[in-house]
Amino acid sequence: MSAWAMASPRIEAVIRERYRMGECPVWEEETRQLVYVDINARTVCRWNPTLGRPQVMLDTYDKGDPGGCVALCREGSYMVASGTCLGLLDWETGQVEWVAWLDHDKPHNRFKDGKVDPAGRFEAAGPDGHTNRLDWSLDHCTLYHVDSLVYSVRAYDYNVQTGGLANPWLVCQLEPEQGMPDGLCMDTTGTLWVACIDGGRVIRMEP
Repeated sequence: MSAWAMASPRIEAVIRERYRMGECPVWEEETRQLVYVDINARTVCRWNPTLGRPQVMLDTYDKGDPGGCVALCREGSYMVASGTCLGLLDWETGQVEWVAWLDHDKPHNRFKDGKVDPAGRFEAAGPDGHTNRLDWSLDHCTLYHVDSLVYSVRAYDYNVQTGGLANPWLVCQLEPEQGMPDGLCMDTTGTLWVACIDGGRVIRMEP
């Protein structure tokens, strides 16, 4: 039996502030901070483990739409989504430069999540469904994502040169009593971790 299998993982809540709907955590290695959004409060937050408390960029989404996601661009600058719009947030000024708009004829659609792919391309999901967190396999050939409303984790063949998707398949189908899958990430061993909202659990799976 491996040491990992024998050990009990320690789980600790490091951010104890209450949020209306915290989403899309991403670690910013350059500043050693965790960046995330509060969707319903329309804010972008940064948590510094040294300070032990988050910084909140208030009223970042001045468009009035719910926030969607945040992704790293360069130090102090982030890609953000609001409704079906994408923009660049400057943390120092708090200003967002809106650079792209999609689905003008579908006012109820919105981006749900997004992430920078291995080639540095920003991929956003959710305008026509309920796709949640994205991540890529270690060889960059597979894209994984959560489809929350049908309680599933899905995958696609991924072309890292073009960003193209092909050959979708089902990785895991959860039951409603397990909680709705919401967050997802892949660790450095190629293992998937899936967080379930309303389920109080994180699931470890081998894809």
